[in-house]
Amino acid sequence: MLKQIATRAAVAASVAASAGALMFGAATTASATEATPQGDLGTMAVCGYYEGGPMSYYNHCGSTNVRIHVTYIVGSDEDLCVTPGITKLGYNATNAWYTGLC
Repeated sequence: MLKQIATRAAVAASVAASAGALMFGAATTASATEATPQGDLGTMAVCGYYEGGPMSYYNHCGSTNVRIHVTYIVGSDEDLCVTPGITKLGYNATNAWYTGLC
């Protein structure tokens, strides 16, 4: 009986881990984009929000200006109009996302 309980617990843990990996893997796949070299930053930047060391950035990979919403640890969130390429968001930005054209 104890062996069956241990086996069921191991199977349940394995299923939960697989489900978690699928869930996080799907989220990563949905938001991940092609990496591009960024010269002076010395890193591979993805399109959208990313962090490089203590600094946060938004890399707009399109060809038009877009509006993004930026959230901060300290201070008020804000909307910015950004041009194609990398925009430094600062040290206390925690996320940023596309909200439309500007």
